[in-house]
Amino acid sequence: MGTPLPEPQAGRQLLETANHQEAIAQKDEEIAHLHQQLEALHQAQADLATVTTEREQQIFALRQKNEELGQQLQKASQATVIAEKDQQIAALQQETEELWQQLAAGASAEKAIAEKDRQIADLRRHIEELRLQLQARTEEGSTLPSKNRQIAELQQQLQDLRLQLQNRPDPQRQLAQKDRQIAELQQKLADQTSNFIRENKPEGHRKDSHPPTVAPPSSTLDPVDVERQLKDHLGTTVWFCLDDRSQHDLSQAILLHQQQILLQETDFSEVGDRLCDVIAREIIQPFFQALYDFLTQHNRPPDIGGISLEANKQYTFGLLPSLIAPQWETLNVSALQGPEFPPDNQLYMTGVPAQLVGGGDRNLMQQFLHDWEHPLATWLLEEAEEAASWIDQTHKLHARIGQDAPLYEWQYDLLACLVMGDEDWLGILQAVYRGHG
Repeated sequence: MGTPLPEPQAGRQLLETANHQEAIAQKDEEIAHLHQQLEALHQAQADLATVTTEREQQIFALRQKNEELGQQLQKASQATVIAEKDQQIAALQQETEELWQQLAAGASAEKAIAEKDRQIADLRRHIEELRLQLQARTEEGSTLPSKNRQIAELQQQLQDLRLQLQNRPDPQRQLAQKDRQIAELQQKLADQTSNFIRENKPEGHRKDSHPPTVAPPSSTLDPVDVERQLKDHLGTTVWFCLDDRSQHDLSQAILLHQQQILLQETDFSEVGDRLCDVIAREIIQPFFQALYDFLTQHNRPPDIGGISLEANKQYTFGLLPSLIAPQWETLNVSALQGPEFPPDNQLYMTGVPAQLVGGGDRNLMQQFLHDWEHPLATWLLEEAEEAASWIDQTHKLHARIGQDAPLYEWQYDLLACLVMGDEDWLGILQAVYRGHG
């Protein structure tokens, strides 16, 4: 058994042991705390890695979005540029259209001015001719010199021969035929002492709705007398409103008709064609040319009532009536086949437009006729149905010219009355020009 330590020494050992145990406990606590810190650091590191991954994902997403925004911005810039180009193109097109409209308006105005100048020149010429005629009539014993008479006759005969040569396939044969006609007429004229009275004049009354079928009176085959009688019949005002070519055609129509009667011919197509040329020149062509100018000046398409208009185009008679009236009195084509004048109830029938003319087109026609400064406009406005009737009847007779069947004398008489009238009825020319001058 050992020797026990002294009491003081044992106390010190116990104290040191306690201190060591306390120190060990503190170290254990420090170790545990460090383990906690280490775990916290590991957790923080794991959290940081997670955050880093999330940030990298966010950065990647932002980069993608940035690229998409860049592409969208580029596309938007291109769209803006395209839109600006479209606006520039539209502005240029509008400016071009305005310039074309100004150019068209200027051209139309020049046409209108030129037409007015032509009308003024024609009126001045007609006034001067009328003044000279009146001056000649006031001179005592005034007559046309024999040389002037011969020149006029030769000029008319020359014009007739030229027309015959142009219209016939065999000029030499026609020239010889004219020579024979002249010789025969000279022999027959020696026996005539008074005005020639037309034979075989169609009998029968005419209804009030249309004129009689009797041609205007004519005299001998003297061209000067024929022209004088035409002036007296139509009226001086009407005569000088006509184109020179129309005056010549009317005179030649009377002369040729008398020649054909003397030669007992049965086809009056040639003389009827001259009368139709007058209506085409005085009525049809001026109407459609003025209507075309009116539409273009008002920036409207050049078509109306199903009719397409063009500058300087030749138009048929049958196009006009439907534009001025919804119906009218016309000729029955089947009644024009025979050589004898048919009864009224077989000859006349109601005509209607071949093409549909709407209310808008009719209103436009009224505006055109009100604006048109021409005597024809007054007749078409105030006597629309009468004008449509007479023009369409002329059209039906004109359609027979050039056909295999002849234009019979009663048909020529009706045509002549429609164009020139007679002692009781006005014709188309008088109806148009009687109030002009």
